[in-house]
Amino acid sequence: MIREFDNKDVNDVIDLAMSHCEENGTGFGKYDEHELITLIRKIKIAPDFHGLVYVENGKVIGYAACQSQWNPWNRYKEGILQYFYIHPSFRNGFKSKSLLEQCQRWFEEQECDYFIATTMAFNNNFEVDDINEEFLTKAEGFFERQMTNAGSYFVKGLN
Repeated sequence: MIREFDNKDVNDVIDLAMSHCEENGTGFGKYDEHELITLIRKIKIAPDFHGLVYVENGKVIGYAACQSQWNPWNRYKEGILQYFYIHPSFRNGFKSKSLLEQCQRWFEEQECDYFIATTMAFNNNFEVDDINEEFLTKAEGFFERQMTNAGSYFVKGLN
């Protein structure tokens, strides 16, 4: 079942976020729990954000965070899929597609003209390694089957 994020889901989402970080690789493997809770609160209360959870047998196994905004460069209202994750133990194409479809419905309700999703993963040196490459390949493959590839993300460490 996919439903709107609720306050009772916070601990499950924190656990999933750690799994998400670990699967992405060491560059994403660090997070501040206080900052994560602040972000979860923002997703819950900000009118331009929407949080969804995928629940199976009473346990949250996935989440998505959507945002809508007016893009000042192209004057379209865009949807941004900020976070999208289903735990690998439960992940399959049907569940991922179902969660993405729920995100799309919210973007449509917000009267977005389009929505975007990105994939990004890197290690502590801001480089892609074997762990990151596997995650990126799987994520990109999923989104390429559902959407049109329209660009890339690039990263350069500053510290």
